[in-house]
Amino acid sequence: MFCQAGSYQRLYLADHEGHRTADPQQAIRAIRCEEDEPTLALPGGINERIAAAKEDFDAEVRAREAEIRHAVGRTWGRDYALSELRLILEAEDDPEQKTRLALLSEIFAAVPLTARAHRELNILRRGKVTGGALVAQLWRIVRDYSLEEARRAMADRDEEAPLIPRIICSEVLA
Repeated sequence: MFCQAGSYQRLYLADHEGHRTADPQQAIRAIRCEEDEPTLALPGGINERIAAAKEDFDAEVRAREAEIRHAVGRTWGRDYALSELRLILEAEDDPEQKTRLALLSEIFAAVPLTARAHRELNILRRGKVTGGALVAQLWRIVRDYSLEEARRAMADRDEEAPLIPRIICSEVLA
């Protein structure tokens, strides 16, 4: 059985007892046949086996989505920057500057960072950089690591249709 959700694909092979494997090479070896090989009648219980494999795939897709969504991770440097940004944002009176600070906060809260970006945030934390100097350094990190573009790409992905697990095709083997 071939399943797909977005660009994520999985090929399952289930034996007559319902045991499943997701080893693609084993599945491909099993479905290989001659062009003139006759077809057979469907065995009993095939729909239950397909439904069970689809449930496995559904669970795998949900786990994969959760893993992707929670890949941002927290670090002391990121937490420090977000905490300081919150304080700066609360003290800011200029609406335009508040909007820019909110964007900066959103970027650092949502976008996955490289190890180098995390190191830079930790240097800012250890140096106890605050206020305007911190904001300037955070904008430099956003620029140097293209974090604003990464945030836009994440927003575009979020607007896409959710991953819908589907059975593309299934085949019964003798």
